[in-house]
Amino acid sequence: MLEKFGKRVTSEYQEDGILEYIFDRLPLNKYKRRYYVYIRDEYHLKKKFNILRNLILNYKFVNAICHKTYSHGNVSCEIEFVKELFSNGGLLFNNPIDLLSVECMNTDFWIIKTYIEQCKKFDMTPPNVIVTRYNYILGPHKSVAVPYTKTRKDNDMNYTGASLMAYCNILKDYVFIGCVKFALSGFFVRRDVILKNKLNHDDFFQQANIDHCFSYPNVSYGMTSRWPKVERKFWISIK
Repeated sequence: MLEKFGKRVTSEYQEDGILEYIFDRLPLNKYKRRYYVYIRDEYHLKKKFNILRNLILNYKFVNAICHKTYSHGNVSCEIEFVKELFSNGGLLFNNPIDLLSVECMNTDFWIIKTYIEQCKKFDMTPPNVIVTRYNYILGPHKSVAVPYTKTRKDNDMNYTGASLMAYCNILKDYVFIGCVKFALSGFFVRRDVILKNKLNHDDFFQQANIDHCFSYPNVSYGMTSRWPKVERKFWISIK
């Protein structure tokens, strides 16, 4: 798994080292740049940790969201705004972006799902790499997500997000290569990108065993003690 590559520079959960390893092996685009889309809510905008800062400083990453259209290149964590990115020229770069990362508390799953759907609708290649934040208390086999809502009334932090399996089910063109040590971030690399760059024989880029991400003590505790508190709440099944 990816634990041995984990390293913290500006990220919160050692995502920096994993992302460095990925992009050390993927070529720059023809403009000698890498492009990202990073969608965050107000809570994550205020946090000192940032999964992109290290890549911006050291790996020539550029925000693909037009600053003239969206202040500071930030997009609200709502499906409508993601759709606008594609319909009103909000993206500066029409080729595949290198990295999509979403930190929107409850709507992460629906934002990523919408982004992938819009890529298909507008005949754009989806991102090369996607980093997801999943709710590990849901375990390895449930494929569920909380309902999409603009205004959250339930402040139960156990009742949030989506399961890792739900992400695997909507990212069928991607290889799930693993998670960070604390089982919060999952890493997906587009299958054709792996093949094109002859990385299919690199152990790092192999399909990971989902069960491994749920073997950590903190995760086991969450599944046994926190999941029962929200088991009877409404979860949407993701096929």
